Amino acid sequence: MAADVLEQGRSLQPWQMSPSSVPKQAQKTAAPTAALARMSYWAGMAGWNAIAADPKDHPYRLEQEALDPVLPG
Repeated sequence: MAADVLEQGRSLQPWQMSPSSVPKQAQKTAAPTAALARMSYWAGMAGWNAIAADPKDHPYRLEQEALDPVLPG
């Protein structure tokens, strides 16, 4: 999807996607190395290079549904 969006001259913007922004108490489950590599790969494909580097420094996994919703603004 990211490639299609880029072809249209637009970009996808991450919203609450950075592992470093998750509260420490929610960072419980360690992620396998292969999962971290996939997360980094897909973040990079979306053009989110800073976020693509984040899983290496924050090696856990968490479903976003476990977090309280936050709206922009």
